[in-house]
Amino acid sequence: MRSGRKPTHVSESVYKSWTRSHDFEIDPYGGKSRLILSAAELQEKMSNNLQLIDVASGYMHKIHDAIRGMKHLLYLTDADGNILFLLGDPVEKRKFEQHFNFKAGASWGEQAVGTTAVAVALYEKTTIPYMSSAKYCYDLKETSCAAIPLSNNDDEIIGIIGIATHSKELSMQVFWMLVSAQMGVENQFRLQKYEAGIHVINQQFQAIFDSVSDVIVCVDGEGCICDINSTAEDILNLKGTEIQGKRVSEVLDFSPLLLGQGNEMQQCQDGF
Repeated sequence: MRSGRKPTHVSESVYKSWTRSHDFEIDPYGGKSRLILSAAELQEKMSNNLQLIDVASGYMHKIHDAIRGMKHLLYLTDADGNILFLLGDPVEKRKFEQHFNFKAGASWGEQAVGTTAVAVALYEKTTIPYMSSAKYCYDLKETSCAAIPLSNNDDEIIGIIGIATHSKELSMQVFWMLVSAQMGVENQFRLQKYEAGIHVINQQFQAIFDSVSDVIVCVDGEGCICDINSTAEDILNLKGTEIQGKRVSEVLDFSPLLLGQGNEMQQCQDGF
């Protein structure tokens, strides 16, 4: 940094992050996050990210159960790099909090602590599988971490899931577990969006179904009532929930021609 030239062994993305960290006046001899949310601010951030925390924490707990004793911390941040959820050995958690302010509510972005895996992953919108000596602050160079962006259905980054350890050795086994967790989290978001879309379609269909002035009685292939519209409810003086599943002949004074039976009749007619 002093020479103004990029060292040959440093990637372009890391060097640019060092430059930004320098411009933010981050102390290279520090290592503690200088931006900590108040209790109220943290509560607001968590409320705004309830879905992310709920989905991601489930995967994080499963990984934590599988790696007990490995002294790795699992963390989740929001889209701004604020730590929302932290999981790991209590002793390691205390060490990270005391030495680096690494705790729920702490920012782990460039403006708070300079170049980290979280900061570069957020800025470059890419996975950082390992970072140690490339960090901006000297105290952090004795730790290692990885960061994986989490995206929503619109390909917007909504957070970071990652691992950290007070060592230069980072388990790639744990990293690949996190990659699987990332895929699981993002698939959950896709599924929830799909289910929400189906719910809206169903609501629209029901609104149209109930607005029709004619009587509509839906019957399945067994001759049982599936649904009726509001006009039918008014005329029959029955709620749909009361007659769903009943044979239509028990409710109405006629037996419907079922699709299967209609086909059989057509086949008979064709035979003559």
